Amino acid sequence: VGYVRAASDYSDVNVLLACVFYVLLGLYTGMAIHQHVVRPRVETFSTMPMTSASPVNISLKLSCVGSKWACFKDLSVGGGARDDQWWEGAADTEQAEWVRVTQEYSQSVDDGHCGGVPNATTVVRNEFAEAEVFAQVCYSKTGTDGVTVVIPFNNSLAYDIKNVFLDVLVQSVDSDPTDTSMQVQMSMEPHQVKTVFIGVQVREEDGKRVKEEPFLADLFYNGKNADVDAKMHVRLSQIASKEISERPGSLLMVWGNVGGASGLLLSILGLVRTILAVCFQI
Repeated sequence: VGYVRAASDYSDVNVLLACVFYVLLGLYTGMAIHQHVVRPRVETFSTMPMTSASPVNISLKLSCVGSKWACFKDLSVGGGARDDQWWEGAADTEQAEWVRVTQEYSQSVDDGHCGGVPNATTVVRNEFAEAEVFAQVCYSKTGTDGVTVVIPFNNSLAYDIKNVFLDVLVQSVDSDPTDTSMQVQMSMEPHQVKTVFIGVQVREEDGKRVKEEPFLADLFYNGKNADVDAKMHVRLSQIASKEISERPGSLLMVWGNVGGASGLLLSILGLVRTILAVCFQI
């Protein structure tokens, strides 16, 4: 006749194993919570459509180098002797004769990005074309949309004087003044056509957008005009960069990990208890 121990015979071992279970589970829970609190941020990088970013506010600082009136059409009658007083009083002359900055977007554009950006033209009327013009650049699928600087160089002076060009400094208005990532100086010479492409770095922290930082994405030399005029286009790139900073994990994940550890401990301690009962009769 076999002898079967009563459940009370195992009470001391059961209590001991239960204490081990709760101590180990408590240690694991504390470690899991600590790791959750001090978990480092993870930086990931991707791209997004430029239409998901905001339009970029820029300033263009203009200055003609070479000679007075060299960056304008020859307005004097017959191309003869120049009269500075006549030039300074020529306010009613056609805009095409002057350096001008146009901000133009198709009225048909309705993608939520350029819809609120108005069209505007700034005409510069002083002998060295010195001005600071503020403009807004948004993304449009229409190639002619954007900000354009038109320089109608003086035909009679463009090549009579060495180093005639218009300096254009493009800067982001919204950026930190000490940040030069969105700052480029272009020298526009007669006949040239160039394009400045601006990119946008969007930063998100814990699911919230905290910063949009424009930067110089690319410079492109398009080629030459048939006439002496020069053009500089300012456009947004098609794709924006996206930087995501987050601390992965949640308290629910911690709770799930503790539950998984609990089940594993129960399995291990249950196996230990079975070995003790079968092999050592305790």
